[in-house]
Amino acid sequence: MVKKLLKYEFKSMIRIPLIMWGIVLLIACTVKILSLFKTDSVAFNIIYGSDIFFLVVGCIALVTVTTVLIIVRFYKNLYSSEGYLSFTLPVNEHQHIFVKTFVSFVLLIGGMLVCFVSMLIAAYADFYRLYFDALSKTISDLVRELGTVNIVFYVIETILAFIVSTICGILVFYACLSIGQLARRRKVLLSIGVYAGLYTLSQIIMTVFMVIMAVVSMSNPNLINEFNDWLNNNVAASIHIALCSTFVINTVGVVLFYLATYLPMKKRLNLELYHLSMIIISGDRKTARFFRSSPTKSTKNFHFIVDFIAYARIAFFASLRYNGFVN
Repeated sequence: MVKKLLKYEFKSMIRIPLIMWGIVLLIACTVKILSLFKTDSVAFNIIYGSDIFFLVVGCIALVTVTTVLIIVRFYKNLYSSEGYLSFTLPVNEHQHIFVKTFVSFVLLIGGMLVCFVSMLIAAYADFYRLYFDALSKTISDLVRELGTVNIVFYVIETILAFIVSTICGILVFYACLSIGQLARRRKVLLSIGVYAGLYTLSQIIMTVFMVIMAVVSMSNPNLINEFNDWLNNNVAASIHIALCSTFVINTVGVVLFYLATYLPMKKRLNLELYHLSMIIISGDRKTARFFRSSPTKSTKNFHFIVDFIAYARIAFFASLRYNGFVN
């Protein structure tokens, strides 16, 4: 079932990023073609400079739009009216979060790769020679100074830290949305407030840490000098410590933000008329009629949803059959 949900999620989210990937790559190709006919004329410089500007703006827009799409898709699919249907699928909350996070991660990595490839396409031929010459020289110097084994571990640690930090960034948005949906009204506004609060808290923690380090350095300067000497004499170990620390911190963040996403979704799901819709979709018409004839505070203004979900039930299971979720 998770495989089918992954396939459906990719089909739903890939459309806009694919269009933007094509646009960015097309702009990069036009920049490359223009560079082959480079002249010193003012008109050419204006056109060429405009193309480069549009390429940079396109790359920024690509990452921004992908991030916004990830946020909107998660909220709309799980915490809006679509949530009535999403939580009737035979998958649990962990699987919902996994599918959303995995697809979002792939789209973000794809967007970054497209931006990198577009920059390589648009670059001059001399840039490739200078870049790869400098890269090969840097790698040979690092291997000579630090050893091949350390370089291999640096690459592995960097990749792992990057993967975990990207997942952590995705789960931050999910956690804010999950906490925000606990509100009765203005859920999106509360989610924005939660994100602002988390950002402020992180800045406060960093400021406190810097103040503590400054106080320690002033009260015991010899300790700081000894630490700096150790770093200078153990460059390979210090790089390992920095990369591993980044990995561990982001891993802790992944766990915390995952729990902040999962627990409200599992324990305090706050969809409008969630329980009423579950009754109707499950086919318990007698209980549904009772709710309709004896409205509670949460349902008295939404009588129309009863008839709507009754008809939507047919369309919903027809859609499941069409997309392969049921046989």
